[in-house]
Amino acid sequence: MPEQVPRKPGKSLIGVIPCVLLILTTIAFSIIPLFTLVGAVVSDANAFSQELLRAERIPLLLRSISVAGGIALLSTIAGIPLARLLIARSTRVRLVLSALLISPIWLPSFMIYAAGNLLRAPDTAIGQAIIEFATAEPGRRWITIWLGYAIACIGLALWATPIAAVLTSAGIGFRSNIYDEMLDLEPIGRSRRLLFHLKLHRAVLLRTWALVTVVMLGSAVPLHLAQLDTWSILIWRQLAEQSVSQWGRTWVSALPMLLVALLGARLVTSYLRDDHAVHDPGMQRGELSRFTVVAAMMVVIASVAVPFVAMLISLDDLRSLSLFWKMNTGAVLDTAATAAATAVASVMIALLIAYSLGTSTRWKHRSARICIYALCVLGLFPGVLIGAAVAQHGVLGLKLPSIAPFWALFTRFAFIGAIVGALAARSESIDRRSARAQMAGDSLWAWLLAALPTFILPIAATFPIVMLLAMFEIEASVLVTPPGVENLPQQLLSDL
Repeated sequence: MPEQVPRKPGKSLIGVIPCVLLILTTIAFSIIPLFTLVGAVVSDANAFSQELLRAERIPLLLRSISVAGGIALLSTIAGIPLARLLIARSTRVRLVLSALLISPIWLPSFMIYAAGNLLRAPDTAIGQAIIEFATAEPGRRWITIWLGYAIACIGLALWATPIAAVLTSAGIGFRSNIYDEMLDLEPIGRSRRLLFHLKLHRAVLLRTWALVTVVMLGSAVPLHLAQLDTWSILIWRQLAEQSVSQWGRTWVSALPMLLVALLGARLVTSYLRDDHAVHDPGMQRGELSRFTVVAAMMVVIASVAVPFVAMLISLDDLRSLSLFWKMNTGAVLDTAATAAATAVASVMIALLIAYSLGTSTRWKHRSARICIYALCVLGLFPGVLIGAAVAQHGVLGLKLPSIAPFWALFTRFAFIGAIVGALAARSESIDRRSARAQMAGDSLWAWLLAALPTFILPIAATFPIVMLLAMFEIEASVLVTPPGVENLPQQLLSDL
């Protein structure tokens, strides 16, 4: 019987093209923001001291971090039951609940804030009670202002809860249930059991809190509507009040946000490289507890059901819904077309990342990880600055207004495709990858036939994920939307 000889890795040019295309794409979409930032710092030597070393900027930075950290803390706590549901034993109920519990992230980030304001409107019972209490004494006038702050922060926390849940579940993974079996033998109460699990997973929870804090530092729309000044809102206001020739100092003001984005990208890549949460020889998915299901459903009700009910109650005539869609058909179609193109490009990034990390070639691995880091920095950087860079310098220096919205949105959301591609590649175990290389080789064709079918669904899910997020993204698109092209999120924001 002839001896089976392992196939050698293919060295054809076709196998190099995906990685080269990934590198060129990352450079193309990174060069405009990088060029704008470097040019702003170099052109004005005094901007650094005048913009960053002001006495009032330090309290603003501390307040921004405090607000973002508080929102992230609420999201991390609310995301714990969702995370436990995501890693529970697979059943039909669990799959349906998982899809339902992730739904808040697909809604506009300002929707919960808008619904909260509708519930406290002066013509509602809640609003009248608030007004009567706040105006009863002169010292209570601050209540209405701070209530708006609270609604904005809670709304952002609920919107970001799915992010915290996914991060927590990815960090915890399907660990061995040996600790649960040991706790079952001990007569301890729920509170002590909860404290034990928090201590056991404190590193994962702290990392989740830090990453959600980074995301919230760059999220400005609900806080902008509530007039709660943060560093991101300061940047947005400077861009709106100054001419394009004066935007250089605004980019210097954004240097703290760049440092935050660099830190966040580092946290993301640490998640993607953390293999111990996936490979556990004693892993076993636990059962869903009633408390977990109830707690998770309460989060969804507060973040999805309550806003929709508040919107419907505020309508005097249901025919206004059809009137809204008739009046904004152009905005919906224009925005959907741009969002769909952004989603297709993000799927391409996911495929390129998955292939580059799924090969045995070291330089492809390193190139893919550098590209992931660069795309995550762009994604965590304030979106309004991405749009400002494209509006100021065009698409690779060319004035192409019809392509500019896509260019800004893809720069903003390409990191999602990169993350999905990295997770897809990580889902293939080392043993399976070695067996694939021996039996089918390490070529692009072998990867398409043997590896891609095993994680095609997560790759395909990148399309609706990015499209829904891009549909309601206003920060990156507000400055690049050309005249005559309607923008749905901008229309929604103006209606608020």
